Amino acid sequence: MSDKGSPPKDVALYGVDPVYLKLREVHDLAKEKKINETITKELGETIGIAERRELYIDKHCSIESDTLREIRIFTQQKDWTEPEKQELCGRMGPWMMTGKVEGEFLKFLVSMQQAKRILDVGMFTGYSALAMAEAVPPEGVVITCDTEQYLEQINREKFDETPHGRKIDIRIGHAKNTMLSLADEGQKFDFIFVDADKDSYVNYYNVIMDQGLLAANGTIAFDNAFRGGTSYLTEGSPTDALNRLVEKDPRVRRVLVPIRDGLLLVRRTEETLV
Repeated sequence: MSDKGSPPKDVALYGVDPVYLKLREVHDLAKEKKINETITKELGETIGIAERRELYIDKHCSIESDTLREIRIFTQQKDWTEPEKQELCGRMGPWMMTGKVEGEFLKFLVSMQQAKRILDVGMFTGYSALAMAEAVPPEGVVITCDTEQYLEQINREKFDETPHGRKIDIRIGHAKNTMLSLADEGQKFDFIFVDADKDSYVNYYNVIMDQGLLAANGTIAFDNAFRGGTSYLTEGSPTDALNRLVEKDPRVRRVLVPIRDGLLLVRRTEETLV
């Protein structure tokens, strides 16, 4: 399991897959305690299988655009604890980025839906916003929101390097307030991607469904539906609360897709059944 053979650090294994993390923990413990070499070796090979699978998935997804790759590399290499940004320390890091595989999956969903209006709740370094902007037609729009003015400054410059940047409208402020303002404006969206404050997921869902933000035949996608395993390993987690709420809502049907840290897709019942 050399670094050369390990998967990119934005894929599911790093920090979010509890099975992988537990395997690494047990392997290291077995090695430290000098447990039977065969068992230790088998554990190592099992970890290697998981890592090679992620490499295989990454390899067989389409190549990302140059700008998306630059955003990904910047996000992975940036020191998020730099002194001038102490307020971000501990709150932001590469694990928050959508990444190549999920970004490509979002592009497929948006293009299959022929979506023209996208709401991206939780911009971070802009990977998901630009990925989806690349999939909407020239007249399309992606409204992406975040709380950090700092992120608007670095993302706007990168967005404007591409012909798709003009489709992206950045809104700074608390996500719920931004969503309520958009609802007051009468705006509706064909596709809504939520990847922001997980503690507020239930509130975001209620705003989307109750304030009319979702257009006819629209889709909602909630990222981190597994939340590193806490959704199904512990009781009372915010993401589990969302999953349970959607489960009981007769207005919608849903599917939980095991991509990266879990992606919950939601559509209206009457628009998914014939």
